[in-house]
Amino acid sequence: MDKTKLLPVKSDDVFSENRFWEELFFRIGEGGSLRELARHFGVPYSTLHDRIHKDEDKKLKYLEALTSRAMYHASRIEEIAEMVEDGRISPISAKVAIDARKWIASRFHPRQFSEKLMHDAKLGDMESSKLHLLELKKEMERASDDAG
Repeated sequence: MDKTKLLPVKSDDVFSENRFWEELFFRIGEGGSLRELARHFGVPYSTLHDRIHKDEDKKLKYLEALTSRAMYHASRIEEIAEMVEDGRISPISAKVAIDARKWIASRFHPRQFSEKLMHDAKLGDMESSKLHLLELKKEMERASDDAG
């Protein structure tokens, strides 16, 4: 994240400035974390977090920013893959970076990026009783493997 473009903090009452909140949510949507931005603005993370969650409008904007952050990190995965193909970074470094971005994307936009949700969608119309029986069977097999 390019820290040189962030707004400087010039007053103690930064929370009352709309420009502060616009910049904060924009930077989160561009991949920044709330902790990183709290550090930049010189405010405690917990104070910033509490201010967001006490105001429904700010909370909604924050959730939208988190969704954008997930999309940002998902798109970075493609860029990292190209960097590996071009020989600019090692595959091992890329795997670490990609895994971190996959986690961020699935955490903040689970409907689109969560592997568990994608797996659940594939199961589709399977009855819950059949699922339960399958899980019990797996547990029994694991238990017998551990005992033997």
